[in-house]
Parts: sequence; structure tokens; C-alpha cells
Amino acid sequence: MKPLLVLALGLTLACAACNTSPLTSQMTPDLGSPPDLTPALPEGISPLAGYDPSLPSDDLAPLGALIGDRGTVGIGESIHTSGGFQLSRARVIEYLVEQKHFRLIAIEWQRASGDAVEAYLQSGKGTAAGVAMQLSVWSSQEVEQLLAWLRTFNLAHLDDPVHFMGFDVQQPDVDVTTLKTFFTAAAPGDAGMLLPPLDKCDLGQGESTTGVSYLGDYPACTAGLDAIDAYFASHQAALTQASSADQLLTARVASTGLRAWQTEAYDFTSDVPASYQARDDAMAAVYLALKQARHPTLKTVVWAHNYHLRQLGAAVTGDGAVGAPTMGTRLAAALGDDYFPVAQLAYDVGIDWPNVGCGPQPPADAASMPGLLNTLPVGAALIDLASPFFQPGQSYGESDYESMIPAQQYRAIIFLKHSPKMTPLDWPSCQ
Repeated sequence: MKPLLVLALGLTLACAACNTSPLTSQMTPDLGSPPDLTPALPEGISPLAGYDPSLPSDDLAPLGALIGDRGTVGIGESIHTSGGFQLSRARVIEYLVEQKHFRLIAIEWQRASGDAVEAYLQSGKGTAAGVAMQLSVWSSQEVEQLLAWLRTFNLAHLDDPVHFMGFDVQQPDVDVTTLKTFFTAAAPGDAGMLLPPLDKCDLGQGESTTGVSYLGDYPACTAGLDAIDAYFASHQAALTQASSADQLLTARVASTGLRAWQTEAYDFTSDVPASYQARDDAMAAVYLALKQARHPTLKTVVWAHNYHLRQLGAAVTGDGAVGAPTMGTRLAAALGDDYFPVAQLAYDVGIDWPNVGCGPQPPADAASMPGLLNTLPVGAALIDLASPFFQPGQSYGESDYESMIPAQQYRAIIFLKHSPKMTPLDWPSCQ
């Protein structure tokens, strides 16, 4: 044993003057160049830190690079009432407001509700919770937090605030009231001729979460709207003088919205593509008209379901595919490359939607878009659809009932492995 001890001591003494031993050099990391522990991801895919808006925004820089100088960014969701999607959208909105100077948020919901949010953001009228409660499937604590953040931002940027508007056409009762009020004030002599047919219109009384029953006289209502639109065209100068350009715009938008609702409700049980297209065509027309008149220079976030943002909705296939052009189809045609739709998908989704679903929904199919993205070694990711992750020209399921070529419909995807249900404000949280 002694020779071995001497040998060991000799090796130790021999290396006493060495900077490091071979063994030490292998075990001690170089602190000047720490190892890269980021999981390897396919080309065009960037890891995201998560959906919490309080997270640092550095990981959103790749999204900012993809958006570039574009002025219209759609941010969707594969299903309503999922809190992860709402928080993730809020996180992106805050980044776009602070880093990319976006100053308008346009939501797929009633224009009257959008006006209430706008009043809160600009003047503090009401509360964040109160105006969020008017946003239906986005009536949640998650959205309340975003609106409170936007109000705080506006208070610090009084000369450069963020604005908010709704563009949906599912407010027929409000639109009838708007038209009656406008013509009674601006054209009292002709109001008695123009307004009675509006009493034949459907006002949404037959709407539910599962469908629509038309309650009205469709030919009489639409004939009355034809007369009103013709009157707008032939009396534009007089109506503007008797009211204002903005009041006239509001009335014309109300006519567009009311007509779209009549077709949506009337065709719902007999011609689903025509029903869906009526709404989406009108939403695009209303958005473009209001944006051009009120906020022509502002960069805009369009907040909607994935369906409405698709650039080529009629090309989607599957048992549940509508087969009609979408709002995004019209926006892409009008805005060209300036339109940048981003879908939000998740593998494991929770919702809180009365009469629709509560809590976790069935996980996505393994071969679907969310199923394939779920194999990524990260909890959240940004997918540039110009990258080859999805085979060019190949269709994939966004859900169990719709299939599409991803790059044909969206420019990018925000993917979450898990999106928990939202925390509702307008109804008790489901169990």
C-alpha cells in the first residue's frame, strides 16, 4: 500500500504548480460563458415565458420583429371564456402599447359596450370591473386587470392615450333606437315615413347561446332599411348639417349592423354560411368605417375569436367548417400586408361559459395543430407560420371539426400548453 500512497502524493505534488487539474477543469463550469439550457426548438419557433402579464416582455421581441411596422394586428382565441388566452392577449397588448406604439383596441363585441370602455379609459367614467362586465364572454377578472392597466397608462400619457371600440353588429335593439333617435332629430319631417318599418325588425329576442330564432318580418324590415340607406345617400349634406358628420356615421353604421343581424338571424337555421357571412362582412365594414373616421392613424389590435381573424375562411374544411368568407378575409383584402392575424391555441383548455362548458375541455387530438405543438419542450411558444414546422400546403386540424392550411389563415400562432378557465365577473364561477 505504501508505494501507492507515495505515488498518489507524488502526483499531488507534481500538480501543485498547475493552474487546474484535468478533473477540476471538467467539473468546474466556466462562469464567463454559462451553458445554454434553453430547449432546442424547431426553426421559426420561439419560447414564451407564459401568459402572466406581469412577466418581463423580452420574450415577445420575436413577435415584435414579425409584426414590424404593420398597423393592424389580430389576436384571437380558439374558444371564448378561457383565462389563459385572455391573459396572454393582455400581455401582448401591453407589449404592443409600450414597445410598438399601438393605440387602438377594437373588440368583437357590441359597439355600445365598446363605447363604455372608451369612456372609462379616457375619462375614468365607471370602473374597470363595471365596464368589463359589459363584455359578455370577456367579462372576467383577467380583462378587468387589462382595462385597469390601460387606464393607468392613459393617465400617464394624456396626450397619447389608448382608445377602445367595439365593431360587432349583434346589437339590433340598440341600432333601432339609434336610428329612431337620429331621424327624429335630424329629419323630423320624414321620420314618420322612414321609421315604422323598423318595428318589423328582429331585435334579438330569440337569441341564445345555442342559436337564434327570427322574430320579425324580414321582407318588411329589410325594405325599410333599403329606404333608409337610400335616404342617407340622397340627403347626406342636409343630414350632416342637421346633426354632425359623426352622428351621421353612427346612424349609417347602425343601419349596416341592423341589416346584418336580420340576415344572420333569418338564415341561421336554413343557410349557415350566409348567416355567418352576413355578420363577418358587416363587422369588417363597420370596423373599417369607424377606424377611418375616428382613428385613421392609430395602430390597432383587433380582438376576436380565431374564426373571425382568418384570412381565407371559405377554404377551411371539416364537419364543423362554415365555408364562408370571414371578417379577416375582408380585412386582408382591404389592408393587404398591413394585416397580421395571430391565432391563440392551447392543448389543454379550460372555460367558464354558461350553457356551453365548465372547466377543462377534452385535450386536443395528437395530430392536430395544438396536439403537434404540445410536443414542444416548452410551456408556451410563438410560431412563425412562414417557418416549416407545419408542412407547406398541408391541412391540419385546429380543432376536432375544422381543418386548414395554417399559413393560409394566420401569420403566427401563440401556443399555450395549458389555458385555465377565466374568472367571471358577470356570473358565478362554475364548479
